[in-house]
Amino acid sequence: MSALNQMGIDTTRGFLQSIAGQDARLSVQDLDLSLARTGLKFGLAANFLFVDTISYTLTLPPSRTPGLGTGVAFFTRSNIADDPVRLVPGWSYDITATNDIFIWNTAQPGKMVRVYYSVGPVVAPFQANTQVSVQGGDVVSSPDISALAATATQLIATNFNRTELVIQNPITNAREIRVGDAGVGVSEGALIFPGESLRLNTVDEVYAYSPHTSAMPITTLEIE
Repeated sequence: MSALNQMGIDTTRGFLQSIAGQDARLSVQDLDLSLARTGLKFGLAANFLFVDTISYTLTLPPSRTPGLGTGVAFFTRSNIADDPVRLVPGWSYDITATNDIFIWNTAQPGKMVRVYYSVGPVVAPFQANTQVSVQGGDVVSSPDISALAATATQLIATNFNRTELVIQNPITNAREIRVGDAGVGVSEGALIFPGESLRLNTVDEVYAYSPHTSAMPITTLEIE
């Protein structure tokens, strides 16, 4: 059986992977979201985080068959809830300049988030679609935007303080989307397939077009 600490995090698993010819300790922690947390300290000796795209049971041995659903959790660099960063499945986070992170989540029975962490970049056997650095600048997260069916939807407004914008088409979506200006459409704009993301260095407003027959959620993250 796995041992859960007071955070509901499994601290018993860990293994080695080779990165750039060197072994780096890669550990895994399962965050049980059945308990609400408001800035609970999560101390870890790591420089990188990767959020798995699949949820598991909280027992050993691990299985590729999900036992629990993926929930919604955030982390901050202090125990004050400013500029929370969402732990998005399929994203990796550079936390090199951060000694500790603090977890925030509402009570979500039957939900969890699995996080891998390492002193080196978390690469193979995983493939992170997006890497987000939280070393400098302010991270601004926003609620998911619903891209309406067969129409251009504004994802983000003009922001002259923005240095970088990350847009992700969640892996759970049924179709690709196109991203561009207000004229984006069925044959215009950059394609983002489910599970993929796009990084833009722009202060302008950005639109998305969904060819699906129903609305799909789109995730955005700004760095200022």
